[in-house]
Amino acid sequence: MKQKSIVVLILIVLLGQLLPLPSFAQAAKQPVRGIWVASVINLDYPSEATTDPAALKAEAIEILNRAQQAGFNAVYLQVRPTADALYKSQYYPWSKYLTGSEGLAPNDNFDPLEFWVKEAHARNIELHAWLNPYRITKRLDGEPAFTTEMLTADHPARLHPDWVVAHEGNLYFDPALPEVQNLIVQGVEEILDNYAVDGIHFDDYFYPGTDFADDASYQSYGRGLERDDWRRQNVNAMVRAVYKAVKKYDNVQFGISPFGIWANQSDLPNGSATKGNQSYFAHYADSVAWINEGIIDYIAPQIYWHIGFDIADYITLVDWWVKQTRGKDVDLIIGQAAYRLGNSNPKSPWYGNDQLFRQLAYNMTQPEIAGSIFFRDGDFEESEALVGRLKSFYEMLDSADYYHHLSINFPVDHSATRSDTTYISGYADPLKPLYINGELIHFRTPKGFFGTQVAINSGKNEFKFTQEGEQQTIVIYRGKTPTGISSEAIGNTSQFQPDEPVQSVEKVLVADSLRPQGQQLRAPGDKITLACEAPIGATVKVTFNDETFDLTPKTTQKYGSKVLTTFSASYQLPYLEEGETSRMLAAPVYHMKYTGKSDVKTAPANYTITTDTSNYYARVVKDHVDTYFVPDPGEGSDYLLEKGMVDGVLKLTDRYVQLASGRWTYRSNVSIFYAIEPQRNKVYSASYNYGDRFDYVDVQMSQPVAVSLQLEDGILAAEFANTAALPELQNKANSLIDTATSQTVDGRTTYYFSFNDFSQLHGYYTEKTADGVRIYLKKAPQISDGAKPLTGLTIMIDPGHGGKDSGAIGVMGRQFSEKHINLENSNALKAELEALGADVVMTRYDDQFYSLQERLRMSLAVKPDLFISMHADSINADHNLSYVRGFSAHYQREIAASLAYQVHDNVIAKLQNYDRKVRVNNFYVVRGTWAPSFLLEAGFVPNPMEFEMMTTPAMQKQYAKAIADGIVTFFRR
Repeated sequence: MKQKSIVVLILIVLLGQLLPLPSFAQAAKQPVRGIWVASVINLDYPSEATTDPAALKAEAIEILNRAQQAGFNAVYLQVRPTADALYKSQYYPWSKYLTGSEGLAPNDNFDPLEFWVKEAHARNIELHAWLNPYRITKRLDGEPAFTTEMLTADHPARLHPDWVVAHEGNLYFDPALPEVQNLIVQGVEEILDNYAVDGIHFDDYFYPGTDFADDASYQSYGRGLERDDWRRQNVNAMVRAVYKAVKKYDNVQFGISPFGIWANQSDLPNGSATKGNQSYFAHYADSVAWINEGIIDYIAPQIYWHIGFDIADYITLVDWWVKQTRGKDVDLIIGQAAYRLGNSNPKSPWYGNDQLFRQLAYNMTQPEIAGSIFFRDGDFEESEALVGRLKSFYEMLDSADYYHHLSINFPVDHSATRSDTTYISGYADPLKPLYINGELIHFRTPKGFFGTQVAINSGKNEFKFTQEGEQQTIVIYRGKTPTGISSEAIGNTSQFQPDEPVQSVEKVLVADSLRPQGQQLRAPGDKITLACEAPIGATVKVTFNDETFDLTPKTTQKYGSKVLTTFSASYQLPYLEEGETSRMLAAPVYHMKYTGKSDVKTAPANYTITTDTSNYYARVVKDHVDTYFVPDPGEGSDYLLEKGMVDGVLKLTDRYVQLASGRWTYRSNVSIFYAIEPQRNKVYSASYNYGDRFDYVDVQMSQPVAVSLQLEDGILAAEFANTAALPELQNKANSLIDTATSQTVDGRTTYYFSFNDFSQLHGYYTEKTADGVRIYLKKAPQISDGAKPLTGLTIMIDPGHGGKDSGAIGVMGRQFSEKHINLENSNALKAELEALGADVVMTRYDDQFYSLQERLRMSLAVKPDLFISMHADSINADHNLSYVRGFSAHYQREIAASLAYQVHDNVIAKLQNYDRKVRVNNFYVVRGTWAPSFLLEAGFVPNPMEFEMMTTPAMQKQYAKAIADGIVTFFRR
């Protein structure tokens, strides 16, 4: 307990006895990490009024445990919300917010404040008693106006109605009355006499407004002062009296948390550069006077606005309060608006949690700031992600696990760009201000990462970064650049290389450039490109299909060592005559003239015009061959073909072949043959069979025709090439398949399978057999209800990129790029899934490069119950990357949709990340059909705040847990 007298201590010292042991709050001064716990209208404690001590204790313990988990070392518990008490008081009645009725005590003589103090100190958390000095009632919308007769008989306001002023339906003590000031001081002393609290705390409620009905007391006590000044003096006198009372007790602090704006500069010259409400005028709270007079131990202004808010900018206000407290014996603690976080509008600066941590990062640069208090507990109760992220932040501070020097990491020095803006990022000491060309950089993270968008003028641009003795300069070029630049390009920038000596050139056509280089099959009327390489400045013609015409050069200007260019022309192939199925055209002949020399060469192959009824066929010669929607793998792949399968050919180019299905594949994947008679397949039987993880349909047929599977709207289509009919499926009871119908179009016949319960289909694929094909249907795995519900499931995790493929580059350049983030997140997810009983396989376990094809083949070989590709996102540097952010999920196959949505929704709900939605994308690694497969983009690597989140172990664990919980929720559902 605190001592009101120092006599005993003096005697102890004089007698040479032991010095007094320090109280709980007397330990070495630590930064304040506080949380407000509000009792008014049951915001936090208790969430529901009750007289039950067990319920009151349980909720207090829950709040204190959460505070401890988040890293808080101080709780500001509202013990007197409206001239009432959450403790035994001789002056104020028990609070209706505590037990449901004003004046009603908890059962069993339970004292909540006593319990809170004991439990808080047991967790090494300070407990500060938060009081509202003047407010008597809190009227809610729809409630009648309060009168003193509505209060308990022993309420001080009812006993002394002359102390009370009615204002907008509520009741307030008149701050001008000496009796009111005495009551407030007596109430403070009562708490300090009976409870080992660590502080007395007031918030921003003083006078409720300028139209306060205090004429009578002004006439009695005004002393000739202007009413505004008089009101401020009334509040100052009360604060001074409370401070004097508190200082009679050892190691007890007294502080106030006023509204964040004292006064606007437009109304008071020494006010802040803001345009908002002003506590100096609206509440008559002269907090600057309290600071200057030293009648408080700390000031905790409620700076509840975001960085960049034009009415009340956070940084502007923090700087102003720092200036007020600098050199004074009053600590500055910032009141943080945790309650604003999680705004549902993605355009709001309070969407997600990033704004708060940007503010905390700025606080770190101001040594005068002694900590933060967060409003309020309920917002942490609703956000596990916020609790975890704040805990990680405090752990980082305690371990000094942040950067201590300046490093510009993106882009590299002497880069070149075509854009008029770019983004520069790196890291620096977060405890010190950082400047670029003399301007303060605002977008910084607690660990020290920063980023800033800059304008890029034509020519050379120089950017000088400075931080307390450290300096780095980066040069970026735009437009014409000097020779000798050898560096990485940035974003959408181009890479400039030094000039090379001009080499001599042979005055001939380049033989291996003559198109076509290989046999071509094309449709009637197709447009083709005839092209070759020849010296710049030459004249080139081509003779083809009995026509001769000029080719156009790509360039006519020599550049550096470049002396050759491509000459080309588009040509439309003729249509076939009636009855023709194909026509072979003679190979193109190219003619060149250059500086008096001539050269003529014939292309090594020709064009054949064919129809879809021609007898050209392709036999697959490799295992698991990809097919594509267009002759460009970058535009997405479709189904796999197995070795030995045969399909018709529509087109044949230098690199690709178009199959009769309309899909394309690499020419090297197949052998082309011509059949005198059309290939016709006959299907003998089709039967349904049970399996362990997969059921399957066996189809026996005469020829190894290509079979492709397509799932759309819950219907699985199995298309058979060169097949005129399919037999009725021999189905079985309790099979996945409900109905099987078939349809023949243009010599291709398709089974259409519907399902008894589509949610039970978790994959499908084909396998060529000796006498036909087998269509596998994966059954949904069953999970248990125990602690390891995923036991028996195999999950494959694919950490994207690796080895020579860095993936996205961010604030640490290539030192730590996307490939590193993906692997760390994958390892975290692996641990979570294994803890839930799953067998986890990864496509890579270290910094190795595997192609997309290799990764997909790994998935095919394992055939997991689930395939997850872990990635992080990026975008060109001509965007302001400070504000490009968010989590997204991507899938291609219908069987993955529900699972992708479930995981996505769980991550967004748990982590409150910016939501970039679930999208259907033809990413190669998620095209597998044998298991639900999806890709997750954790966030944007170039964004400093998201980079910090993705590279912080605690956040990685939270991310992994949210994914794992989503998976369990899906399978249980």
